[in-house]
Amino acid sequence: MSKLELSLVENAFDFFLEAIDQIDQTNPKKLKFSILNMASAVELILKAKLQQEHWALIFRDPSKASWDYFEKGNFRSADFQDVQDRIEAICKIRLSKHKTILKKLREMRNRLQHFAYSGQVMEITSVLTKTWSFLWDFIHDHLPEEAEEQEARLNEIRERMARHEVFIKQRFNEIKGQLDEAKEDVVPVISCPSCLQDTLIIPGGEAPTCCFCRYEREPVEVADDWATVFVGYPHTDPKERMIEPVLKECPECGQETMIEFEDDSMIPPDPAWVCFSCGESGPPMVICHNCGEEFPWEGEVYICPDCRGEEETNE
Repeated sequence: MSKLELSLVENAFDFFLEAIDQIDQTNPKKLKFSILNMASAVELILKAKLQQEHWALIFRDPSKASWDYFEKGNFRSADFQDVQDRIEAICKIRLSKHKTILKKLREMRNRLQHFAYSGQVMEITSVLTKTWSFLWDFIHDHLPEEAEEQEARLNEIRERMARHEVFIKQRFNEIKGQLDEAKEDVVPVISCPSCLQDTLIIPGGEAPTCCFCRYEREPVEVADDWATVFVGYPHTDPKERMIEPVLKECPECGQETMIEFEDDSMIPPDPAWVCFSCGESGPPMVICHNCGEEFPWEGEVYICPDCRGEEETNE
């Protein structure tokens, strides 16, 4: 009698391939299955890494893990958030820059699985493409032996995904003029809370608009969406929001639609803040390496104008 038997990694790769096959901009309904399959692929790939560390980490409560239950697959596994937390805390793999994408995919999957769903084709395709990029790197960086064993399947996935990368590149070629014009006019362009591409234009006096997925809302709604997607807690917690709001009062227009960007690197973000209502933005303030005073950052320069002037005089 024939038998279906799949390892955790093989199961994950099957979902991954199915997700790629269902990405079809001409048939939006197929995207539903791409979202569901991609979400399953991500969860299983991350669990495969946890299993490498120790099989008990896949259990919802590792202290109650049983090898007998594990072999039979008869147990409640860790949920998606727990899996991510364990990947960071135990496997020491930082997911920080990918968490927004994974969260967005999970939200799409939950709405499709349990309720109704509405989304722009370009938004969905963008999130799916970014997720593919994350999975591709994660597999090669953190599951190299499995990648070697599944080389044929990975090549198949790569070949099928290539045509969708063309879509993303084509879209950027189409909107390049809009992005260039915004930059020439010194109009802030930041990440879109809908498609996650760096294509949200904030003109000031008009509704912020993403030229990639055509997301557009009133400034106060965009500010709330942005803080929810890219900051999350404490903005999403009413009590924390009252104690220390993520959205601040803009020094230019007075509206509470200003966001200050967090910095995880050695280089300050520029701009350091932007207002979704008036479109004003400001450079980060850095400490002068010479005199210790704060001054507006000018890009890779950490000595204030006064100290630079003194140095030139001394020369």
